[in-house]
Amino acid sequence: MGMKNALFLIGLLTICGVSPAAPASRKIGEWSSPSGTMKIVAFFKDPDSPREAFLVRQKSPEKRELLCTFDRDAEFLFSPDGCWIAMNDNCGSAGNLIRFFGLRVGGKYGTFSEFKLPVRDTAWQLLQERHQVGYPEKFDHVFADVKLWSKDSSAVLLHLSGYGDRNHWVDHWYCVYDLETRKASLDLPRMNLGAGLNPSKVMGQTTEASAVGSVKVPQTTIEMRAEAWSKFQEADRELNQAYVLLKGRLEDQHHKELLVKAQKDWINFRDATAEFEAHFYQGGSIKEQIKVNALERLTRARTKELQDSITNEFNR
Repeated sequence: MGMKNALFLIGLLTICGVSPAAPASRKIGEWSSPSGTMKIVAFFKDPDSPREAFLVRQKSPEKRELLCTFDRDAEFLFSPDGCWIAMNDNCGSAGNLIRFFGLRVGGKYGTFSEFKLPVRDTAWQLLQERHQVGYPEKFDHVFADVKLWSKDSSAVLLHLSGYGDRNHWVDHWYCVYDLETRKASLDLPRMNLGAGLNPSKVMGQTTEASAVGSVKVPQTTIEMRAEAWSKFQEADRELNQAYVLLKGRLEDQHHKELLVKAQKDWINFRDATAEFEAHFYQGGSIKEQIKVNALERLTRARTKELQDSITNEFNR
């Protein structure tokens, strides 16, 4: 086709009202409610446009209600009762936001903004109060994301991580945020409120035996997760104590720097190993618990190594 013919064809298409097709939206994520009656579907069009998250209801799947937009990446978690939606908005490399959407009159979800202090900052203030980690002055990157709703939809489990210089970093620290009081706490058993148990039906035990408390009732998934996280936090505290003690015992500065580097490399190894082990259960509800159990096991093994080093240093 000659140049003149090509130009003529382009002009003809323009006159006829035909224009180049707009880039098609690509689905980048989908999150369903516990009841299965609705889901959130996120779409990406082009780098210059924000991502869009739509609410789709089972009874009218052809209709899409715009819930929100976001810039980079996001994750959504419906509360068990369907009245809340938590959003982990990963809006930047220096930090993220936690956003909540509440069910309003008429069945629409609206942004819940009645927080005097962002949820992330509230949780980090609790961490600072408990462990004096140097927040906020020593941290350039701070994150907090919702991992789990409580069974009664009144609280969420938060995971905190962040770092500044090589001496100031946090990873795998958990707390509970109460939506009613707007406060963060270490009340992990709060995640068990409303958990359903049926002790008379499990492991062949009788109702009478369960009633007198002679039987250890197996835990629900939520309860087992909370217990696993609690054990891991305990193991992590013991590890930090051993690490600080060993570092204080080392007199040679270069030896201390080697310890800091070794510990950071080990943390990367631990986290990657836990992810690897949990991936065997990809798609299962037990995956997160397998990961946390692995983190606890590896952390306790590392604590033993550091304690042995302390003993060796003391006996020199």
